[in-house]
Amino acid sequence: MCLSQLDMDGQPIDNEPIEVFDVREVMLPLQNLANVLVEQRRFSEAANYYENAIELAEQLGDSFKEGQLRTSFAVCLANAEEFERSHSQFALLAESYQRFGISE
Repeated sequence: MCLSQLDMDGQPIDNEPIEVFDVREVMLPLQNLANVLVEQRRFSEAANYYENAIELAEQLGDSFKEGQLRTSFAVCLANAEEFERSHSQFALLAESYQRFGISE
């Protein structure tokens, strides 16, 4: 996987891509950035980072990390007053609980 380096506004800072061999090298920093943005009450920006991290967790097949990210994402969306999207994320979590036989 190749990625470009981005500044805080998401704009490329150079033309040379970075070679990434483990998707976790990207997923965890995305989660950390989202968490910091939530602490700063920048919910819309944080939501974008959570979405990207969730995609990577899905690629990895890491259901536990995906669940953690979806929970944080749903709460973030609720704080951003995006209640319909938040509800959708909680519904996906409920489906996962049922699929894995976990009581809610």
